[in-house]
Amino acid sequence: ARLDVLLIDEAGYLPLEPSPPNLLFRLISLRCERKAPVIITSNLGPDDLAAKMAAPEIAKSLRDRLLYRCVHIQIDGPSYREAQAKKRRQRKSPEG
Repeated sequence: ARLDVLLIDEAGYLPLEPSPPNLLFRLISLRCERKAPVIITSNLGPDDLAAKMAAPEIAKSLRDRLLYRCVHIQIDGPSYREAQAKKRRQRKSPEG
């Protein structure tokens, strides 16, 4: 199926099985060749993400494809989920 946009959310959060070792690489390469958009969210930087998501022999090539024609947006700040949990705790607190 052709997808207008491929979204990979929380990439690197859970380890990928190494079998088949280059499936993700082939998918990203194909999207790159077609100039098809890929959105990846992760708490890892590009180097760490590629190393965690690919077999060592193709991690560098995957990193290159992830960064090719990309817009890298790094967001620093407090965790949204953590802030929401804190608000909920404060509302439930008898002092709050």
